[in-house]
Amino acid sequence: MKYIYSLIIISLLSSCFKTGNNQTSKVEKENLNDIKSENIIGSWNFIETRDINGKKLDNYEGSFGTVQATGPKLIYKANFTYEKIFTPKNTDIGNWKFNSKTNTIEQDLYIDSTDFVGKDLIRQKLAIKSVDGKYYERIEDRIIKMEKDEMLIDNRGLVDVYKKEKK
Repeated sequence: MKYIYSLIIISLLSSCFKTGNNQTSKVEKENLNDIKSENIIGSWNFIETRDINGKKLDNYEGSFGTVQATGPKLIYKANFTYEKIFTPKNTDIGNWKFNSKTNTIEQDLYIDSTDFVGKDLIRQKLAIKSVDGKYYERIEDRIIKMEKDEMLIDNRGLVDVYKKEKK
């Protein structure tokens, strides 16, 4: 039975990792060299998911079937902590930094080392212990295009569009 649970967990986790996909090359890449952490700081609302031709998608096929094209609200704070709010009761929290060489937002997601999933991530070395004693899983979001109030993020060959909230 443990074997079956392990296979399910591994399958779920592997679907979460972003894969390199050059299909997004059709998306216009402007001003990527000008992105700085300061540009990312703020609250970002999910607008839509688009295919590589720019067509809005209501849903798409994922690893486990049809996925509704919705995204989390993103909050990147000046103290380099972040929140990804999927629902009021489902929020990822952790630390972030911007890697200008790869145009990725590197997010270290806090992992509860006492629950089943956390223990499994640690066992598989997918979550590592930080100097603060907590465990984190690295998640990277690659920015395809960034403007003052719009950010396009690679979503495994699709494009997630976010708009920045006005202060």
